[in-house]
Amino acid sequence: LDEETWELSWGVIAEYRQVFEFWTFQTVVISLRSHWDWYVRRLSEFVKFSRDHVPCPAIASKVEKALAAIGVQEFKEQLRLLEVATGVALMPTQDVLDAITLMTHIRNLGLHNRWEVDQRFLSSHPECGLQLGDLRTVDPAELSAWSSALRQLVTSTAVAIGKKFVTAPAYP
Repeated sequence: LDEETWELSWGVIAEYRQVFEFWTFQTVVISLRSHWDWYVRRLSEFVKFSRDHVPCPAIASKVEKALAAIGVQEFKEQLRLLEVATGVALMPTQDVLDAITLMTHIRNLGLHNRWEVDQRFLSSHPECGLQLGDLRTVDPAELSAWSSALRQLVTSTAVAIGKKFVTAPAYP
C-alpha cells in the first residue's frame, strides 16, 4: 500500500470504529430478523398445505397470491395475511410489534445503508435522537429486548397455527 492509501484506510476504520466495535450485536440483528424471514415463509407454506385439509375461512385469490409472496410483505402485513388465511388471531402486543419493527428498520439500515441513518428511518422514528448520516449501532439491552419479542412471536404463532391445523396430515 502506498502512504495515501494507508492513511485513507486508517481513516475509514476510525470513522466506522463504532460499527466495528458493535459488529457482533449488529450481525445478530441481521441473523435474528433473517430467521423471521425464513420462518414466516415456511409458516405460510405450512398454512397453504394445511388449508387443503382443515376447514378454513375462504380467502380471495389476491390474498392467496400475497400469502405465496409473504416474504416480501411488510412485517405487520405478514401477520395480517396469516390471520386472514387461518382465521386465527396472531397480532402480538403493540410492544412486540414496535420492537420487531424497529429491529427490522435497523437491520435494513445495516443491509442497505452501511448502518447510516437515512431520512426514511428518521421519518419512521422521529424521536430516535439521531441525525441524518449518524451511525445506528445496537446495544446489548436492545438486542435482548428484540430477541425476546421475536421468540415470543415465533412461539405464539407456531402454537396458535399448530392448534388450528392439528388435524391436518403430517406436513412433508
